[in-house]
Order: sequence, then C-alpha cells, then structure tokens
Amino acid sequence: MTGTSTDVPEEMLDQSLEWFEYLQPESMLPPPPIISTERVPRPVRVELEKSFGLYWNDTGACASRMRTSLERLMDHFKIPTTTTTARDRSGKKYRKRLDLASRIDKFAAKVKWNQYSQMLHALRVVGNIGTHGNKAVTKTDMLDAYKLYEHALANMFEEKNESITEIIKRLYGMK
Repeated sequence: MTGTSTDVPEEMLDQSLEWFEYLQPESMLPPPPIISTERVPRPVRVELEKSFGLYWNDTGACASRMRTSLERLMDHFKIPTTTTTARDRSGKKYRKRLDLASRIDKFAAKVKWNQYSQMLHALRVVGNIGTHGNKAVTKTDMLDAYKLYEHALANMFEEKNESITEIIKRLYGMK
C-alpha cells in the first residue's frame, strides 16, 4: 500500500490540542475487494476487480471499469450487441450497434423485472460520467454505486437451492 499521511490538530474535551495522523491510501496491490464477487461470472468479476484497484487513485477510471463490467454482465445474459431493426433512408435494414442503455432495457425486458433496469441504468450513468469526464466521480459516489451493484448481483446470482420457507421450517424444528 502506498499513500500519504497528514497530521491534524484536534481539540480535546479539556481544550488541549492533540495531533492525529490520518492516512490516505493511493494504491494497493492487490486491491482489497470492495464488494463480494464470489458468485459473479468471471468476465464481470475481472472488470470489477480492476475497478477496485483504481478506486484509490482514479475514481473516473474506476467508474469506467465498473461500466465495462456492466457490458460483460449483459454479455453473460446473452443480450445482443447489435440489432437489425434499424433502417437507412431507403428503408433497407442494416446492423446497428446497441449502446449499453439499450442493452440494459433488453435485459430488463428479458428477466421481466423493472427494478434491474433502474439499478443498472443508475450504474451506467456513474460509469458514463467516469468514462467521459463530464464531472468528477467521488469516492462516495463509487461506494454508493458498488453497494447498488452488489445488491443487483446478489439478486442475480445468489444460490436459490433452498427456499426461505424451507429454512424457516428447519429452524422451527430446532425446538
């Protein structure tokens, strides 16, 4: 881990000053996981793990890598990258590349759960801001995005072998 430190005076209850050292990490190798990626498909996990390393010193690049992981997530669910429904001026169909927003919409329609659309579009917006640099993405923004992404991924990939009802029955059986 590398970074900087700052000594800051703080007033104590008895009005005396005491100095405290605050550490600000700038890089970590290997980076610690910010969210759980255990059950996430490898291509999604690889991009997320790259984003974890960038979190400490370049939140824009971090957001961009998170956005790339969304693309890999769409690939995992076989959401197409192109469409042939586009038409030129003469009316002839041609293959048109789908942007991430369109792919997320297709994914939400496929799984029939609109909440995914809202979550993934919010993550896409953060990723676009990081990618295109319209404004700064803060570490707080990234932590919020990671929290949202972790929730979405848990719903998509959690083990559902056992129903909640079965677990409750088993626990009641302990009496």
